Amino acid sequence: MLSAGFTSWEGHLGGLLVGGAVAAGLAYAPQQRRVATHVATNTAMTVLLLGLVVMKSLQLTGAI
Repeated sequence: MLSAGFTSWEGHLGGLLVGGAVAAGLAYAPQQRRVATHVATNTAMTVLLLGLVVMKSLQLTGAI
């Protein structure tokens, strides 16, 4: 494996946790509110991840 030396285990763990959270939100959504729950789950995860990206970008640029 060429990339094995610089592959982040933290990134894989984060992907597993985020994927599991989204999958749970999609799989266990109540029948009556399935569409709303799917939209809310994906919107919440998108906002959370974008917030984390912004925070890390500000940290790397020295703004924080």
